Amino acid sequence: MALPKTKQKKNITISKTEFNTISEFIFTFEQSENHLVCPVQKTSRLNVKHSIDASEKDIIKNMVRTAINSLTKEEQMNLVKISSCSFYFSEYPKDIKSKLQTAFNWFDSKWYFHIDQRTEIENEIIKENPVIARNIYRFIG
Repeated sequence: MALPKTKQKKNITISKTEFNTISEFIFTFEQSENHLVCPVQKTSRLNVKHSIDASEKDIIKNMVRTAINSLTKEEQMNLVKISSCSFYFSEYPKDIKSKLQTAFNWFDSKWYFHIDQRTEIENEIIKENPVIARNIYRFIG
């Protein structure tokens, strides 16, 4: 008897080549007279597919990239922070669960887009799409 090629859990899908993550993203945007009107915050729940052999860094980049692509161009230009909360960890097999926990702990599920707060992930994503955080400069706390 052959095993199924895709394993469907209650909320996630895992195949020989890919798996998905389901996360709630909270986007925070810059507000000032110099920028066009956009919301201060916005939330979105996204289902993101990943290669089964993706590294922790690849998983995070894919999640952040997918989240940003759900925004309008104006929102992308004024993006200052993304926070996320991922769900259904108990449904993943040990190897994927371990990889996800390492990835989320590494980045604390937060990404900052002020020039002086960016990490390697934010910088790489901005290089791919220079519209992101175009209107954002230094953090003034």
